[in-house]
Amino acid sequence: GVQFGIGLRAGLLDENEALPGSTAAFLASSVSTTLGACCGTSPVIIHNETCAGIAEGGRTGLTAIVIAALFLVSPFLAPVIEAIPKCATAPPLVIVGLYMMSPVTGIDWNKWDEAFPSFVTVLLIPLTFSIANGVSAGLLAFIVLRVVRKYVEPPKQEETMLV
Repeated sequence: GVQFGIGLRAGLLDENEALPGSTAAFLASSVSTTLGACCGTSPVIIHNETCAGIAEGGRTGLTAIVIAALFLVSPFLAPVIEAIPKCATAPPLVIVGLYMMSPVTGIDWNKWDEAFPSFVTVLLIPLTFSIANGVSAGLLAFIVLRVVRKYVEPPKQEETMLV
């Protein structure tokens, strides 16, 4: 999902709305996540930094190299970074959240069975502090709406003629 969103944001999707070279990207992501888990670290995912680079116009991979270099330097700058008050980091996080909301323009809000699960997902992720809970609730809402829609047909409109 994240890699597809990054490809969409960068304009890298082909005519079939597929991401060329995604197999290698998914493999690298899964291997790094597995190795990170074996080492006892949190999942090794740097997609947010990638999105930020793409939003600023990066397409060649140079942004990834710069970000990697900054990550290597960051442990040495930890005392300086810790001196920054938390209230100073809030505005950039709000801006990042704003950028993360841009894909919702692709949702057809006029289709109830598409709009409601999307709304549930977007609402519950921040309220439960869990992406997994929000996505699970959205998928459950989608499934329930599809099942109900299949077995409960809306009444057909009868044509009436005015005489």
